[in-house]
Amino acid sequence: MTAVFVRLLFIVSALWADDYPHDAKAGLISPGSAFIIYYDGQGPLNFDTLTPGSLPADARPFGSVQGRSCQYGVSIPFNISYPIVRSPSISSVWGNSSLKKIINAMTNDHPGLKGIYDAQIDKHTIQVLGIFTRLCIEVTAKGFR
Repeated sequence: MTAVFVRLLFIVSALWADDYPHDAKAGLISPGSAFIIYYDGQGPLNFDTLTPGSLPADARPFGSVQGRSCQYGVSIPFNISYPIVRSPSISSVWGNSSLKKIINAMTNDHPGLKGIYDAQIDKHTIQVLGIFTRLCIEVTAKGFR
């Protein structure tokens, strides 16, 4: 029952996001089938970052910092698909590529980092034969102490 709700949530969010005037689309792997056996993926929707003009008065430049985290998905088809009709499959998605995890990792890797500004967020997807998918979120930003 939970899988059906998750699938419905993806359909509704995809329809809403396509009509929304901004580029706010979730960085989540779509399970791609009605038969989801496991889904534990986390990813960003959007992120508000500081600008150089909005930094705290006591902020000192730290330099450039980078972080990356990934989600993974597997989808195994039941049978060979016809050219027009997509075959049903069993799918699973796991991994945490949320911005919270990436920023926490940045602060752990760089002691003294208080925050970031001028962040650039990139999404990289690799798919192998429609069976395996890896979606990574990479954040590059300037840090401050």
